[in-house]
Amino acid sequence: YDVANSAFSLVMITAVFPLYFAGVIAKDEVAGSADALWGTAIAAAMAVVAISSPLVGALADRRRWRKQLLAVYVVVGVAATAATAWLEPGQVAWALTLLIVANIAFEGGLVFYDALLPGIVETRRIGRWSGVGWGLGYLGSMVCLVVCVPWVEAGQFDRVFLLVALWWLVWSMPLFVCVPDRI
Repeated sequence: YDVANSAFSLVMITAVFPLYFAGVIAKDEVAGSADALWGTAIAAAMAVVAISSPLVGALADRRRWRKQLLAVYVVVGVAATAATAWLEPGQVAWALTLLIVANIAFEGGLVFYDALLPGIVETRRIGRWSGVGWGLGYLGSMVCLVVCVPWVEAGQFDRVFLLVALWWLVWSMPLFVCVPDRI
């Protein structure tokens, strides 16, 4: 799953979508306002995650719905990410809405994902396996970014955003098939 969601973080939050937002979607905004809007959207998403995580995390633990809720967050995040492929210049509010929804799904999904680890790894090995996942996430996100670079250079951002959505969805599947939800 680290391979799946880390591509979203690198391409959509760090490397490509912020530049696309400022240079294409919000290019007609007042100088500097695109960055301010971007920062506000990220802060709003993080505020929602900070407020909702204790509640949905407790529900997931109590009902053993970690995988089910993670699946919901993945589907929502993938759909919002894919929808960015159809954005047009000037659709600032729509772009920010999709960014907020996708980032809530990405960050909020980590609550359920992280809660699965103690059920599949001995306590003394959690740090090691968490590190392996983190490293694989970096590797996977870099591979996705490298695949995207020619499309970015060609201005084919729709392909980039659809690839990231598909990447997130496909690389999530092993978790849902192979990882039990137990504790």
